[in-house]
Amino acid sequence: MTNLSARTTWSCAALVAAVLGFGAPGVVINEIHFNPADKNAHEEFIELANAGAAPVDLSGWLFSTGVKYVFPEGTLIEPGGYLVIAEDPAGFTRRFGSAVQPLGPWEGRLANAGERLVLLDAAGELVDQVDYSVGFPWPTASAKTGRSLELINPALDNDLGGSWRAAGMSVSGPAERVYLIGPGDGAWRYRKGTSNPPADWRAPGFVEDGTWLTGRTVIGYGGGGEATLLADMKGGYSTIYTRHTFTIASAADIPQNLTFGHYIDDGAVVWINGIEVARFYVPAGDLPYNAVATSHNAQWEYVSVANPGALLVAGLNVIAIHAVNAALASADFAFDAQLFVPADGEVGTGRPTPGARNSVYADNAPPQIRQVAPRILQPSESENNYISAKITDPDGVASVTLSYQIVAPGRYIPACFPVPKAQLEIDAARPRPVNPAFEDPANWITVGMNDFGVGGDLVAGDSIYTAMIPRMANRTLVRYRITATDTRGAAVRAPYADDPSLNFAYFVYNGVPDYHAATSINGAPTTYPAAELTSLPVYYLITRNEDFMQAVAPTPDLRLTQGNLSRYVFNWEGTIVYEGVVYDHITYRLRGANGRYQDPPDNPYGCAGKRHWRFRFHRGRYLKARDHWGNRYPEEWESLNVGRMFGNRLDGNWGLPEQVNNIFWNANGVPSPESFSLHFRVIDGESEAPSGATGQYLGDFWGLAWAFENYDGDFLDAHDLPKGNLYKLINDSREALAQRRYHARDAVADGADFYNIENNLRPARPDAWLLAYVDYDKWYRYHALCQALQHYDYWADANKNAAWYFEPVYSAENSYYGRMWTLPFDHDATWGPTWNYGVDRPYDAIFGGGGKPEFQKDYRAHIRHVRDLLWQRDQLEPIIRQTAAFILPLQNPDIDRFRNAPAQACRQYFPAANQRTVEAKANDMLVFAFTGGSWPGGTIGAGGRAAFLDAFADTPDQAYLPAKPSVIYTGPSGYPLDRLTFRASDFADPQGAHTFKAMRWRIAEVSALVNPGSIPLADPRWKEAPLPCELAAVWESPDITTFTPDIGIPPHVLRIGANYRVRVRMQDATNYWSHWSAPVEFFAGAPSAAIPAVAALRVTEIMYNPRATSDFEFIELVNTSGAEIDLAEVRFRAGVKFRFRDSAVKTLGPHETVVIVKNLAAFSRRYATAGMRIAGEYGGSLNGAGERIVLAWGACCDIQDFSYSDQWYPETDGLGYSLNALDTGAPEAQWSTAENWFPSSVIDGTPGAMDAGGDGGFLRPGDVNLDGRLDISDAVGLLRLLFAAAAVEPPCEGAGVAEDGNLALLDFNGDARVDIADAVYLLAYLFQRGPAHRLGAGCARIEGCPRACFSR
Repeated sequence: MTNLSARTTWSCAALVAAVLGFGAPGVVINEIHFNPADKNAHEEFIELANAGAAPVDLSGWLFSTGVKYVFPEGTLIEPGGYLVIAEDPAGFTRRFGSAVQPLGPWEGRLANAGERLVLLDAAGELVDQVDYSVGFPWPTASAKTGRSLELINPALDNDLGGSWRAAGMSVSGPAERVYLIGPGDGAWRYRKGTSNPPADWRAPGFVEDGTWLTGRTVIGYGGGGEATLLADMKGGYSTIYTRHTFTIASAADIPQNLTFGHYIDDGAVVWINGIEVARFYVPAGDLPYNAVATSHNAQWEYVSVANPGALLVAGLNVIAIHAVNAALASADFAFDAQLFVPADGEVGTGRPTPGARNSVYADNAPPQIRQVAPRILQPSESENNYISAKITDPDGVASVTLSYQIVAPGRYIPACFPVPKAQLEIDAARPRPVNPAFEDPANWITVGMNDFGVGGDLVAGDSIYTAMIPRMANRTLVRYRITATDTRGAAVRAPYADDPSLNFAYFVYNGVPDYHAATSINGAPTTYPAAELTSLPVYYLITRNEDFMQAVAPTPDLRLTQGNLSRYVFNWEGTIVYEGVVYDHITYRLRGANGRYQDPPDNPYGCAGKRHWRFRFHRGRYLKARDHWGNRYPEEWESLNVGRMFGNRLDGNWGLPEQVNNIFWNANGVPSPESFSLHFRVIDGESEAPSGATGQYLGDFWGLAWAFENYDGDFLDAHDLPKGNLYKLINDSREALAQRRYHARDAVADGADFYNIENNLRPARPDAWLLAYVDYDKWYRYHALCQALQHYDYWADANKNAAWYFEPVYSAENSYYGRMWTLPFDHDATWGPTWNYGVDRPYDAIFGGGGKPEFQKDYRAHIRHVRDLLWQRDQLEPIIRQTAAFILPLQNPDIDRFRNAPAQACRQYFPAANQRTVEAKANDMLVFAFTGGSWPGGTIGAGGRAAFLDAFADTPDQAYLPAKPSVIYTGPSGYPLDRLTFRASDFADPQGAHTFKAMRWRIAEVSALVNPGSIPLADPRWKEAPLPCELAAVWESPDITTFTPDIGIPPHVLRIGANYRVRVRMQDATNYWSHWSAPVEFFAGAPSAAIPAVAALRVTEIMYNPRATSDFEFIELVNTSGAEIDLAEVRFRAGVKFRFRDSAVKTLGPHETVVIVKNLAAFSRRYATAGMRIAGEYGGSLNGAGERIVLAWGACCDIQDFSYSDQWYPETDGLGYSLNALDTGAPEAQWSTAENWFPSSVIDGTPGAMDAGGDGGFLRPGDVNLDGRLDISDAVGLLRLLFAAAAVEPPCEGAGVAEDGNLALLDFNGDARVDIADAVYLLAYLFQRGPAHRLGAGCARIEGCPRACFSR
């Protein structure tokens, strides 16, 4: 019976397909080139493929998300054809030639880390969407390599990562490479380029004459290793012509993937069977016999040959190559080539294939593997673990296997060994040697995975395959891979071959144990509980002990030479574990120049101290770090920089100065790396905590460290900086490119911006030049803090201890280099210990030579700003002590771990009274700030650095500074935030009474802690939330140029209950700014009256999970009052991000509506927007499962705070209906209940208009039998309605089959009739991917029909 039913079903499907032609896939996104290697090439593109049998008119179609592009009228894509849309058609043509004419340009850029692309048709209906990414299940080699992302086959679900590969990656090749022509082949035919050969020399049937010779490659001269020497080529001819035939046995043997490899000095053009397939380092067009190439050193390079099925034939084939030297008199020439079928999963150096079949194309794609995960993220040693993966394939999955490798503690298996020091110093680019033990099959155990609901598999037949890995010993790393094969023999292994992570992994761990110190700073054996040790984030490094200690280099013979490039090589391999997540096969090295191998002063020879580390993570698997309060940083980190907790003046500083400095620079508007303290553990031995007298030193516990953000492109994103060139200065090098950490799109590529500052920023330059090339306002903010902290470890031509960021403000005045900002780095020698002079290029340019008085004046004003607002004990002490409080729990364990450690365990201890504890260091920093004393490198006089700042900033200007003003509060008691008014004292200036130029007010939040110095570091209040800093204003007035003593503070910038300070300062006509006034400090009270008319705003409609794509999300608001509302300070602070201040709608009249949308371009296709008030696009997305929505007025007051849920009404959860508020005057608590909301009466909702509701139930269009599903029984039911001898009642009452609700329900093809064609269309939809019902595939409200879809 089962077989008969299947035959009948497919017979119906075949009939429908034959009659209506349904079933072919349509237009799909087929190739995405999102991360070109050359940032300035402008070569991004998206390729569409038409896999259908008919042309498709794309007129008015739209890319609405990712990039924005509207297809022009008359745009057609032919069946089996391709259409390319480029960000810049001219840039595309420069890169890929003119054979393909792309559309474009588009608006926006493709995101390098991945994003969602949405293609809509002219009616706003979804055609295709791809949410591409980097990292499994998506390929990784399509990022930062110049490759594109290619769809394996247009028939696949292209929103699944497994349907894609990086260009050039073999998908369905043989187990090993199959060479059609190998390297060093002896059957090459070649002809010297003394004249042009016959035109058909590239064709398979060409008959060679006597000028053709036979040779073995390498063919050439001057290299020393030629197999065929061309002794007469130098000065005689500049090219050679080569041919090689090869045979393919049958059409079935024509490969789907083909790779061409070349070893050519210098260039070449390559043809297969007379069709050009590649061109390297030579001009376009036909080349004459005496052509010359661009100089290029020979090395093996590979390129995927596009669409080999269209090039190759069964029988004889030929490859022809015109190889070209750089000059007639060139010193050398080399030619070798190979042609092979790549092995399955082999990663070639693929090139994008716009306008042609993808290089990764396969008729039979391997299975899709995704959702790979261990059931227990970090099991204990007593727990078995289960690995599961969702695996599907259109042809069915034949087998799934799991291979796992057990890495026991102390027996780490790296994939590659480090390069020995002697070799590394000679050749820093030398690849690390492969460790054969890693891939050795003997080190992998293979078991089957099943989907039968047994052996740990939870549900049979759900495509989730499972296998058990038995329990392992504590501290074991378990690596694993999954291989799946379909019923036609196509196989895939995950992760893919291009993934540098090489495998998945989990870590078996019983948790951080107590730490036992037999010898303790406490005077008696001490046990530190795990709860204290885990108060900081725990980072684990698993590595080989010999590798770790080789990197530590306790003795000089192991240390890499300063200035040698080997110091920048990530030469050692390990595994980082954080929060149970395994980052396998990461690489690491030491950081630092002069201080890289410094040891504490009391250490014996050969006994190293802690080191500065840098750990580098893999593409698609960057670190997800958190701050001290458990918040994720906004960007993942490609590198983790770790500090050793002592300064390069050999002072124990606990990492406290650097972390505090970063906080202050960020507060002062200078982007600085985020930083945090951490607990570091190194697993390189068998025992976690060895016994014996030295056991406390030899286990996993590596004490305290501090970590900070790296200067790179992610840093720019995290700090909301527009992308500009970024350099981290290196004292060992003057080469710009060696110091560049990020190359921005459209920025200079040769380091000219860097060299301009290094070579030209001098005192002799005019003021306008300085302002064009340097953002001096940012530099003042940076260097004012350098003066305060005594961050002096640099000099004008030192090229060290800072980063240069070039803000992309490009103009002819700055040679289109942008404006340079100086950002801080390597500031351990601050707060007392110091080196050098603190004179950098911008400082020298305004103080050197004759000096620049106006610049100096502004600089000193910034120092006064820092002195007034930061360099006060009540501001410094809370931040210092809060940062120290996080370090405190691990202070003594760290001392006990390192104080008396043997050489093999590293040793450090700083017994000086001001260094031995973090409390002592915190107090020492305050001594530096306000008392003075002596530190390594210098002495601070009486009054500390505060007195120095006063003298430096005030003494030169004392006779000119306006008097310091004062402020009084003039509002009512209780400081109600809606009636905060203040009055400034009169302006006074030693230069005269009529010299007033401007005044400026500011308000900032400050800590409410009283006498913070008396609060113990162990007090939990320190860890409640980050303390505010007065440097960071919550509001500043513009410069007020008419003396106006009274000011009102806008209430929306304040939070009720927060502690604030208000200050004012004044400027005279000669541009001198006074000091800031003493503050008026207060706690903001509740408003004295109800907040303004914004209280009448209500959210009235939410489309939180629209049909097809989230691009159609929207939120509707209504002014429920009879008065106009000023929306300027209204914002959404939870759910989505939106501020009306910057929107297209800033006021809302009585009872008017306004809509905010996720994607305006998409929204405008689906909805009639004429007359609709659309304020703009919001940030983020509404949560399809439900979430909290908060509508607020500034920082002050919440207007609405409620939550919605997808459990209220199923029809609003992805089926096209919106949530509508039932009673806008309902009490606040009722807004978070289903009772105050109803689903829209029409599909897609009613944005901008009120929904009055509607009659009729929700049911699926075409659901004849009203069972809530659409299947073959409905086609049968429709036929019975039409043709049964006995009368059959139609589903909707009160109407005939072709009337009212029944017509709407049953008219599948939309021709206003109900007949057999509707049954055929329904079958086509069910079995041949035909079009859905004219009302859509989801449930719809149909008037006069019963509810069949949902029930609450």
